[in-house]
Amino acid sequence: MLIAAVARNGVIGAEGGIPWHLPADFAHFKSTTLGHTLVMGRATYDSIGRPLPGRTTIVLTRDPSWSAEGVLVADSLPAALALAADLPGDVFVAGGAQVYAEALPLADEQVISEVDAEPAGDAFYPAFDPGVWREVSREPHEGFTVVRRERVTPRPIEVVAWSASWSVLFAGLADDLRAALADIPGARVEHVGSTSVPGLAAKPVLDVDIVVDRAHVAAAVAALAAVGYVHRGDLGVTGRQAFLAPDTAPRRHVYICESGTLNLRNHLAVRDVLRRRPDLRHEYAAVKLALAADPAMDIDAYLAGKTAVLQKVLAESDLTTEELAQIRGLNDPAG
Repeated sequence: MLIAAVARNGVIGAEGGIPWHLPADFAHFKSTTLGHTLVMGRATYDSIGRPLPGRTTIVLTRDPSWSAEGVLVADSLPAALALAADLPGDVFVAGGAQVYAEALPLADEQVISEVDAEPAGDAFYPAFDPGVWREVSREPHEGFTVVRRERVTPRPIEVVAWSASWSVLFAGLADDLRAALADIPGARVEHVGSTSVPGLAAKPVLDVDIVVDRAHVAAAVAALAAVGYVHRGDLGVTGRQAFLAPDTAPRRHVYICESGTLNLRNHLAVRDVLRRRPDLRHEYAAVKLALAADPAMDIDAYLAGKTAVLQKVLAESDLTTEELAQIRGLNDPAG
């Protein structure tokens, strides 16, 4: 979502600063973004001068040599959003003007402090079609009003035709991961998810499960951390450790999975059945493409909508009836 303070004339900045002083709006910004991720341009970060406490900061810059302690760096907005997708909490785009303009078509929400002033300035918030955005709340304060808007139609789910490049990208990534895990006994790197199944339409993000015995999980976590991966814990999935990759080439989700866990067996079973059963592969692809084509589709409905066909796929595996029921409950809690 986008968060900004905008004057009546659209001004958001002047000469690298903010042309008003509203401590209550600073407090609103802090309370709204605390515990979440901020994405901002290099100039905006420089105007702040430091990473804000209690938030993850991703700075956009085209300078490959630039870095700052305590922040993540991305060379484009898509790269920043890919990084942020693997972080807990919400993602707030916090400026400046060019970043707002690029992010607006991708955003689902705007949190705008409408400032009761018309100062001179040289940076402006992008215009947007009010027919696309629905106002959901309005909270007045002295000198400004916080207005929240939601996109009337959610952003589309991206599902694309399978690409042979995904196998090539995985091979290179797997070599790097195996090198990092060279001292971990029995570690293996598995390409899972839809990108691992030739011919299957997929979201263009690699899913990678690193399989280790329970006794070696801690050492494997340390090995990935040593090459720049950020450990995020199990995120509520027993036997799985999630990581934020140090870069976005390729876009990927990387996990360390304990051998034999249901989560791992689920991933491997779906992959293996779809690889050997073209009929199920085509059926699954058709369901995914139909769901993604629905302009009102959101990610939760997308995941739930795949449940029935995935259960059909998993029925061809060695998972038990009880295990299938557990997986169905995770994929579609309301079902």
